[in-house]
Amino acid sequence: MKMTKFAFTVLCALACVLVLTCASNQGAAGGAGKFEGAWTWGTFTDAANKGSSRVSLIEDIEMMGDQPMMTYNISGEITNQYEYGYAGWYAFPDDPTMDVLKQAKAFSFKVLGDGQTYFVMVSTSDITDACYHRVTFTTKKDQEMTVNVRMGSLQQPEDWGIKKKFNQNNATQIQWQTTNNGKPGTFKLKIWDLNLYK
Repeated sequence: MKMTKFAFTVLCALACVLVLTCASNQGAAGGAGKFEGAWTWGTFTDAANKGSSRVSLIEDIEMMGDQPMMTYNISGEITNQYEYGYAGWYAFPDDPTMDVLKQAKAFSFKVLGDGQTYFVMVSTSDITDACYHRVTFTTKKDQEMTVNVRMGSLQQPEDWGIKKKFNQNNATQIQWQTTNNGKPGTFKLKIWDLNLYK
């Protein structure tokens, strides 16, 4: 029986959902030490600081290369209504993934970006002023790239915040944030294939 393009797309989507379910239930997948995990994604802005920056996050199943993947399309606008305007998004792990996050040596994700620079950080419960340990990465406009982050490379900002040693055992989630710091402008990128490495 000849398969239509629509039917193939539906089957691919179902396969992707099955893969994600297995990752959630069983955890480890792929190569040695690689852990896909299960994450809940969300966004945040400078609204708490009376800012007007905005962000949108759309989950979708797309063909990335030759396989269907869950993707996260993020876009928004930074304003200077709050002096240090910002917007961001996060991936919150389920319990088995949280356990791995607290012990992982590194994590990676793929991104298709707009050429701008962003923060990626690991939030920890002992830091209450959002001065989380982080690194920056610069996207290549309209080009796919893989970002690899060693936990040992994460550092707090030098110019603000209460300084504390990185305590990975207190890890709660992975966050991304714009680096515009109140400079008005738009941003847009796609993220997928978030993995931890034990």
